[in-house]
Amino acid sequence: MTPIPEEVLRAAARAVEAVYPQEGCGLILQGPDGPVVLPVANVSPTPLRHFELAPGELLGALRRAGHRLGAIFHSHPEGSAALSAQDRLAAAPEGILLFPGVLQVVFAVEAGRARRFAVHRWSHHRWVTEEEGVLPLR
Repeated sequence: MTPIPEEVLRAAARAVEAVYPQEGCGLILQGPDGPVVLPVANVSPTPLRHFELAPGELLGALRRAGHRLGAIFHSHPEGSAALSAQDRLAAAPEGILLFPGVLQVVFAVEAGRARRFAVHRWSHHRWVTEEEGVLPLR
């Protein structure tokens, strides 16, 4: 069972599908009323191949009263749900995790549809895949 509820994964998948063929990205916030999916603009200069969260939106989300960052999600258009070397480096430059305790969720998007997902967790100085699945769930 994924640590992220199925309906939240489905909402995040819809968010990345909406910006296909670009890499979609966003945040899953944990709040007093449950998880909240927050799509975030991809400001990468190469959005078809990379993602970069809009800094202002990221900071705004982190300041939301009563919420904490639970996961960062993004897509790999026509790719896999594995973390790429660039994803791993961006999340933990020089092996220093930028957001401790925050999961990374990657969606493999094929022909505009999120088909697979993987949930990754930082453990003992490396990323481990905690869950992999096929969409749509149920």
